[in-house]
Amino acid sequence: MEKPESLKSILAELDMKRNYDHSLDQLKTKMNQTETLLDDITHTRTVSLKEAILEIQDQIDERKRLHNAMMEMIDQLKLSINNMMPPITGKNPEFGKAMIEFRKKLVEAEEMKIQEMLNCSRDVADLKKELREWIREVKDKENRASLFDEMLTQ
Repeated sequence: MEKPESLKSILAELDMKRNYDHSLDQLKTKMNQTETLLDDITHTRTVSLKEAILEIQDQIDERKRLHNAMMEMIDQLKLSINNMMPPITGKNPEFGKAMIEFRKKLVEAEEMKIQEMLNCSRDVADLKKELREWIREVKDKENRASLFDEMLTQ
């Protein structure tokens, strides 16, 4: 009688070991799937953040190009106003009024130039601030991903 009992016991142990091995294999598979899914999510999020960073850098470059174009246009406007000013010919009151108007236009053009410089500086500073935030978020995501990878591999 002992033999059948010990045989049953051995078979039961083998069955338990088989079940244990199967459960272990399933757990490893699920862990691999989870790790792959997390890697995909992290990669996708990091890529989209990096694309946002590139877009902001493009916006900064575009704002600088716009600034340069506007400065050139304002300089052209000032040049045109200077070219319209007649040469000094006597003390005619209408001539004096016209000269004052031309000078006002030159001052307005210079004010436009100063305003554009301020606006450009403010816009670029805001974009750079946003850029730093996105870069910080990318670094945080990458750090968290590497930390998570270390935790999964242990």
